[in-house]
Amino acid sequence: MPKFSGWLDCKMGEWVTVMVGDPPQPEKHWEGRDLSETISFDSPFDYLQLIIPTLAECTLSLYVSDEQYGDYQPFGQDESTSLTTGGYSTVFVLGGYRHFKIKSSIVQPDECIFKVRGKA
Repeated sequence: MPKFSGWLDCKMGEWVTVMVGDPPQPEKHWEGRDLSETISFDSPFDYLQLIIPTLAECTLSLYVSDEQYGDYQPFGQDESTSLTTGGYSTVFVLGGYRHFKIKSSIVQPDECIFKVRGKA
């Protein structure tokens, strides 16, 4: 499964890992401790499937952009989570955007590794 390195380039149906939380090397992997790296799909998808890891209670939001290095804006409905031990999945409407980030409403106490993939 591919991992991040500044940004992720994903193909149809391919699962990738994304971190949100306390990073081991913030200067190399993070824009903020509550925001993931940019994930870029090779083609537009209608939906984003997200497997949620162990998290502190928070709200997860999707931020999208027309360009990989563009301005990222909140998009769609947020997903509220209570304290979870992980392993559950949710789907965000991606609306054909190819470039997105995952944001947590709070800084997670530990690194949180999500699995994501695009769905038509």
